[in-house]
Amino acid sequence: MPKRANDAERAQYRQGSFTVYGYARSLFRRLSALSIRKSEPLNPSSMDLPSPGAQSLNMHPNTPNGLSSSSDLYHVPLPDWYSHYMACLRYFLDHAQHSTAVQSLAAYINIRLPCQQLSNPISSFTPDATSSDKGTASQVSLRHYIRRLIVTGNDTMPILDALFGADWEAGIGCIRRQERINYLFTAKSNGWAPTKAAYDILPDEHTPFLRPLHDATEQELSMAETHWSEWLAMEDWMVGPRSPWEGST
Repeated sequence: MPKRANDAERAQYRQGSFTVYGYARSLFRRLSALSIRKSEPLNPSSMDLPSPGAQSLNMHPNTPNGLSSSSDLYHVPLPDWYSHYMACLRYFLDHAQHSTAVQSLAAYINIRLPCQQLSNPISSFTPDATSSDKGTASQVSLRHYIRRLIVTGNDTMPILDALFGADWEAGIGCIRRQERINYLFTAKSNGWAPTKAAYDILPDEHTPFLRPLHDATEQELSMAETHWSEWLAMEDWMVGPRSPWEGST
């Protein structure tokens, strides 16, 4: 079995033999750009709580796929974001999942809607006292559906609007950006079969097919490359005082 590409690239890195592609390209080619962007240091932390008086959520809706800098991928003012997320969840549960168009799409990409679950179905955001539903809205994760949309090439603006409402960018836009990057990483790390398996939902909601990332932009791919470089550095323990970016932050 051939060695994984990133293993071979790291071996070349350790031996001082760099190729145009791979590790040397993704890790060191960007150092000059990183040194210029000192105001935007790479920070692999998750989500920041806003300071008192902080500005509201800024998702950069006018940029491709909502991306403006690498910090946008992981930094979200949580309380403001959460209210938008819950609005998307409410729309999804109260309206979208009951439409024929959304039910048709869910059947096509082989994923059950909350109201179709075999146990604890959820038909609305606020359970009706007369309903037989035992589930609650807190049991539903929208990320679950966003991942399936992305890998099947269905995370388009009209579909996202139909599923999560007109304010979807503020509510689930950051999740979509994260999962699009994750899909790129998964595809780069594995072959087709392991990638498909990573997105299967057992026991019977398997991913029916995989499509290349929909409407990818150069900005998005460059950001993915930057974060992939961080991960390769992590695998080689090039973090903290050993980080290639330590002097650039």
